[in-house]
Amino acid sequence: MRRIFLLLFSVGIILLNTSSSLAAEVKLAWDPSPSANVTGYRIYYGTSSGNHPHCAEAGNSTQHKLEGLDDKTTYYFVARAYRGTCPCNDPSCESSDSNEVSWMAQ
Repeated sequence: MRRIFLLLFSVGIILLNTSSSLAAEVKLAWDPSPSANVTGYRIYYGTSSGNHPHCAEAGNSTQHKLEGLDDKTTYYFVARAYRGTCPCNDPSCESSDSNEVSWMAQ
């Protein structure tokens, strides 16, 4: 019974934050890379399929929350693993794209 209450409370907080800020947020999660030399992950996203101009650093976590997304907009996301310290979109140290997923901000 306690677990259900906490879950409902968390959902309520998310809905309050989303509606009161007039911006949407999404939490993404992915499987870790099997490569031993991965330093971290990045999320790339945009508003058209196959086009991901925005980069968000997720560090060494396999989940990341993006905030401040436009309401009523469909977003497309991919994840990339990277090694060392390198800037976004550096093919010399990043993996290829993960499978693309889409989500519509409400």
